[in-house]
Amino acid sequence: MEDVDAYLAEIETLAKSDDNLCVALAYKFSAGKQYEKAREFTDRALEIDSESPYAYLADACIAHEEAIHGAWQARRSNLELALKQYTTAIDLATERDCPNLLPESFAHRGAVNFLLDNLDAAASDHQKAAACETQSSGYVARAASFFLHTRMYEEAWKLRDKLDLDTLEGEFLAVGIEYHNSDGETKRECIKQMLELANQEWERSLECRFHAIQWAIGIQDYELGKTCVTDEFLKSHPLQAHTLLGWIYQVTNEIDKAKQETSFALEQSTESVHRQELELLASLLFELEQFPEAAMIFEQVVTPGVFDDSMKQYLTCAQHLERHDWLLRICGELRESEAQDDKVRKLELQVLSQYLPQDAFELAGRHIKTADDPRFFVAFRNLLAVRLDRLEQLDLDPDNLPKPSEIEPIEAAIVTMPYIAGDKFDLALEFLYEQLRLNFDSEHAHAQYIFFVLQHGQYTGLGVAPARIAKDTAVLLKKAGKSDQWITFENDRPKASRGEFASDSPIGKTLLGRAVGDHIELPGCFQEETAEVAELQTKQLRAFQDSIGNFRKRFPDTSLLQEFSGFKDDGQLNFEPLVSNLEKRRDHIDHCIRAYRDESLTIHFLAAQLGFNLPQALQTLAGHPDGCVKCSRTTPHEFHQLSEKGLQHSAIVFELTAIATCWHADVWEDMPIVDRMIVAQSTVEEVDQWIDRAKGDKASSYMNLSEDGKLVMTEISDEEKQSRVDGLQKMRDWIASNCHVQSSSSSAAIDPGRRKLYRVAIGFHGLDSICIASDLGIPIWTDDAVLGLIGKADFGVDSVWTQLVLSQQVFAGNCDQQTFDRHTAKLASWDYTQLIWHASTVVAAAKESKWDPNRWPLKQCLSLITNTNHPPVQRARIVADALKLLRRSDCPDLLQSRVIQALLDALNDPAGARYILRQLDSIFRVDPFSADAIETEIRYWLRLR
Repeated sequence: MEDVDAYLAEIETLAKSDDNLCVALAYKFSAGKQYEKAREFTDRALEIDSESPYAYLADACIAHEEAIHGAWQARRSNLELALKQYTTAIDLATERDCPNLLPESFAHRGAVNFLLDNLDAAASDHQKAAACETQSSGYVARAASFFLHTRMYEEAWKLRDKLDLDTLEGEFLAVGIEYHNSDGETKRECIKQMLELANQEWERSLECRFHAIQWAIGIQDYELGKTCVTDEFLKSHPLQAHTLLGWIYQVTNEIDKAKQETSFALEQSTESVHRQELELLASLLFELEQFPEAAMIFEQVVTPGVFDDSMKQYLTCAQHLERHDWLLRICGELRESEAQDDKVRKLELQVLSQYLPQDAFELAGRHIKTADDPRFFVAFRNLLAVRLDRLEQLDLDPDNLPKPSEIEPIEAAIVTMPYIAGDKFDLALEFLYEQLRLNFDSEHAHAQYIFFVLQHGQYTGLGVAPARIAKDTAVLLKKAGKSDQWITFENDRPKASRGEFASDSPIGKTLLGRAVGDHIELPGCFQEETAEVAELQTKQLRAFQDSIGNFRKRFPDTSLLQEFSGFKDDGQLNFEPLVSNLEKRRDHIDHCIRAYRDESLTIHFLAAQLGFNLPQALQTLAGHPDGCVKCSRTTPHEFHQLSEKGLQHSAIVFELTAIATCWHADVWEDMPIVDRMIVAQSTVEEVDQWIDRAKGDKASSYMNLSEDGKLVMTEISDEEKQSRVDGLQKMRDWIASNCHVQSSSSSAAIDPGRRKLYRVAIGFHGLDSICIASDLGIPIWTDDAVLGLIGKADFGVDSVWTQLVLSQQVFAGNCDQQTFDRHTAKLASWDYTQLIWHASTVVAAAKESKWDPNRWPLKQCLSLITNTNHPPVQRARIVADALKLLRRSDCPDLLQSRVIQALLDALNDPAGARYILRQLDSIFRVDPFSADAIETEIRYWLRLR
């Protein structure tokens, strides 16, 4: 290129009229990877001669070269351009009678067609290149090499006699052709010849040894294969030698030896090792399921955007290792290079939807337009539409969705959840019914069908009994002196072993049109036999009854459904198993709550162990004698400093425990608003699940144990259930109106083992919230102190909690002290730990409880005084301050006495009470009436002591 630059001015002048010079310069610049400059000269050549086959060939070669060595994103477009230009060059060379151009053009076009997976076209091009009259032995060799590589051995055989056997290349190809078109001793002789070539000093000697060993394995002569790995070869090429030995041991199922060889291979340097040799090592590691090591090697050899065998194995490694970041990168590269198939498209969607459902939704829409079979992507987009609350974009036409036979039962939700969300319950029922019939041995298919009917069956035509027997009817026949028999009419591959018969079968023809009470003569009996039509049902209802009634028999090891018999053998009621299970359940709850209290456990983990959602876990903690909510770890001094400092960011991530706290305390009207309140998409989906489950709760009562171990039935009114739904919906509406929903893919890059631990500890929504806060460099609002510690220690994310946020709003003038005290009293009553409380907190609790010490939250907040670790004098001062605030409050005088006595009871310290007596004049300096009233109450309390 230096020579060109030195004479560039002269060259530019000559190039204006010399198309051959332009073509030569184009090749020159292309060799230097200056593709744009190269194209400038092919353009000039075509300006001089618009039908120059040489210029078109050069332009094709440039695009071809750039596809191989340039940006992978443009690989396919460059290959397609090269294909187009090679074709034009061939047409023009034929038209202008330039036979010397044809073999090169055909050979290059064959290479491009191969890279575009057009194998038939590639084979045709190589045949034409080899058949050209002006061809040289080089094009025959290239064609033979192509046919061997693509295993078109018969085509390769046709070229054997045209090879130049005076060259090592020709001899190498001839031996390969001979091996693949022969058998027995001829193959063994070919191996010997290939080893002789391997011992020659030439560029393919290593490849020859690889082929010799591969062929020895092919004829199952493993000892011969081992002899091919000589000591000299082991010394000169240790990585390749150990790889080949490992390959032999893997084929002979000597796995430990194979892994030992791969271990030796991995210790060697990869410098100057050919790409194909590394590919073999990576493939061997893959076959040995050494996925981390295989992935490390594949990373070095795969070409981004090229979906070859190595890329497929690399992708599988990433799946086994659960490296979601790799999967997203690889699938994205394949998509950008237009190399994805539907399987890769599905994989990318499934992974992407975990982290960025909005992006997955848009991508599914694009896949619908490009996929060979778009129905899966329509269904997946529907599922994402439900998650993203975009129900108006559902496509629920069954013709556009997968059939029950086309997806596994575990994937059924992509079809049935959108049906349910779109109120298409009968379509969901029919889909699950068909899946049940197709997968009758699948526990999952039975469970999905049962749970759907239990939750949504009332919205279908399931229970509408037919008046007369039709083609989809289930019939109960009563036979005299014999057991009853159910028959179901099913025209789609009926199975008699399940009592299914086609409507045009003899029994079908006999029964169709009959009604309950009719008597019929059963066909096909040796003796005349009659039966009565006793009951009619839809076939779907009969399938449900059979499935739930026989579930434990079919799947005895399952824990999905449990059976309970409430009767003893003598017919008497037997509640002992139920009481025993409830006792175990109570003990489990007690154990879990104590573990949460004493260990560094998160609320999410506790909820998962209890089988509760997060609000239920918070309510359980609030009502349990050992319960507490560990929301923070701070001191009064630190709390004051943080409150005064205020929120230093214009945005904050609103995490699920804080949302649940706000729901529990009903603080929506007093919520502090920052410029940007962010909620993770996974958090929104969790809240939506709470609402859906609350709406679907049909229980009107539940059983539990009293403190003395007796069964207690607790009724739940429709009003109570609706109130719960309304409260959750209020939460959801507030989020929709005031929060920005966001997602993060950052957790995809976390080590899979750690990611699993995070999801167990804090849930995906917790991890997602922390990652969003980390991405944006903002704090997270959480009432889970352990989650906050994880965010700070592992991600550098600061955290705030509900009481601190409210206090910061007080300092900022956005919230009054009375509101802060009221909400603090609520939190304190639920035993949110390390709250900062004052006398005003207790008085706010008194007001909230309508001045009744036996009501929530005053009853619970009085324990703040009882249980505080403050010195006696300080406890007395707190009570004195509370008495002062009480006298200034709007509490009626008639109700103050019981509050004062309750405060003194909480103090439980006569010396402290006497201390307050001595301080009354200073406490009520300008209010002698209050001082007298309090003195009377204290002296009364002291007399009782």
